Amino acid sequence: MRLPPRRPAVFAAAVLVIAGVGCRAVADRAFERPTLTFSGATLRNASLNGGEVDVLAVVHNPNPYPLHAARVRYRLLAADSAEIGTGEATDSLSVGARDSATLVLPVHVTLPGLVRAGVGVIGGAATTGDAEYRVLGEVVLAHTPVGDVRVPLDVRGRARLR
Repeated sequence: MRLPPRRPAVFAAAVLVIAGVGCRAVADRAFERPTLTFSGATLRNASLNGGEVDVLAVVHNPNPYPLHAARVRYRLLAADSAEIGTGEATDSLSVGARDSATLVLPVHVTLPGLVRAGVGVIGGAATTGDAEYRVLGEVVLAHTPVGDVRVPLDVRGRARLR
């Protein structure tokens, strides 16, 4: 018995959907997203043109295999709203299986960004001596069992003003 012309195409599409769902379920079990927590921030240098800030985050890898970050892109915000600067790290960071490592995010800050942030920082620091900040971006993990994976970066912290 011969199938009508549409039936093989429908059957093939159904097989692909089922295989895709099965692969996604396997991928979900094979890869667990790493966690990032704030560790600190330091002003490396400052001038009339801006400066450099290093934001430190601890990356914890819950997987039974090492992870390698191929690229990290990010923005540094003060008090959740004023963009101070941006950065990109292309140095490879490796985190061992079920281990942790410190990720250093160098951020070039501009003088206008520092001025915009200064209003919020000074207001927030008036009572605590700390400045709230947030780093938003994306980490690209390379060579995982499920291929390259893009992990959102959203780290909040407080930096002691000196």
